Amino acid sequence: MRDEAWFEGVFRAHATAVHRYLVRRGAGEDAQDLTADVLATAWRRRADVPEGAELPWLYRTAAYTLANHRR
Repeated sequence: MRDEAWFEGVFRAHATAVHRYLVRRGAGEDAQDLTADVLATAWRRRADVPEGAELPWLYRTAAYTLANHRR
C-alpha cells in the first residue's frame, strides 16, 4: 500500500539524489523548490510510481518539472 510510510521511505532514500540532479541541470536557487514539486507529484501519483524503480521515475519527473519551470 502506498501510504505515508511509503512516501517517507521514498523521500529519505531519494530526495537528495533528486535535488542533486536538478542542481546539475542548472536549476540553481530553484532546485529546492523543484525538488519539493517532484516529491509532491510522487505523492499525488503514487499509484503510478513503479515498485523498485522509484528513482528513475523521480528523475524523469524532475526532468519534466524542470522543463516546465524554464518555460
